[in-house]
Amino acid sequence: MEKVKESRVVIPFTGLLHQIEPPTPEPPKQTTPLLTFAVLLFVGGLAIGAISVHQSVEFTQIEHLKAQSKQLSEVQKSLCH
Repeated sequence: MEKVKESRVVIPFTGLLHQIEPPTPEPPKQTTPLLTFAVLLFVGGLAIGAISVHQSVEFTQIEHLKAQSKQLSEVQKSLCH
């Protein structure tokens, strides 16, 4: 058998055993669905608020008073002229 000469070279340990892969960038977070949901909630709240105000007793009374005021002004115009 052949003898293989071994060379004894000491390589200092640098702490790197493998290449460090660069971190993969995270995909940007999409705020569009959240923003759309918030806008829909806001519009829905406005619609519910408008319906509840329109059907409230105070609003009905104000509309009735406006109609009476208009009738009174018409009567006043017809009597005075």
